[in-house]
Amino acid sequence: MNLRRLLLVVLTTAVLALLAACSSNHPFLTGGVRIIWTDVAYEAKSGFNKPLYQAVQDQATWEVMWRKVKRYSKKAGPAPKVDFSRYMLLVAAAGVQKNNGYEVLIKRIIESPGFVEVDVNILEPGLNCKTKPVMISPVYVARMKKSYKTVNFNVYPIIAICENKGSSGWF
Repeated sequence: MNLRRLLLVVLTTAVLALLAACSSNHPFLTGGVRIIWTDVAYEAKSGFNKPLYQAVQDQATWEVMWRKVKRYSKKAGPAPKVDFSRYMLLVAAAGVQKNNGYEVLIKRIIESPGFVEVDVNILEPGLNCKTKPVMISPVYVARMKKSYKTVNFNVYPIIAICENKGSSGWF
């Protein structure tokens, strides 16, 4: 009897979730496909003073971005060459933050018939998280296959829960 009730609850929940999904405009639920990307660069301290979320489609723009990505790096070097006929870059920069508890990362990329959706997480320290009061400006760069569609960035703040002052919250 309990197994039947559990099965009924699970099936009801699944049907309700499916109905909710069918009425959604989310690209994954309207014919979108998940895109694989490659990490290109991550820096905790960059030259991006303000948040920036941008698709880069050409080498000249990439070289300007690269100088900002590597502004404080001792091993900057020239911008890596990218075959922009096959690929494009996604730059997600969180801007200047007040302590070292912030990170930025691309969580998911979905391409649908009319656009590309890029989900970006900005990881923030919560109360009791151990951080140092230093100015940082995290940036993440990813490479994906070329698309001429509009790229939309969805930015989601994620706040760490640290149970005591000695915890960083991320692990």
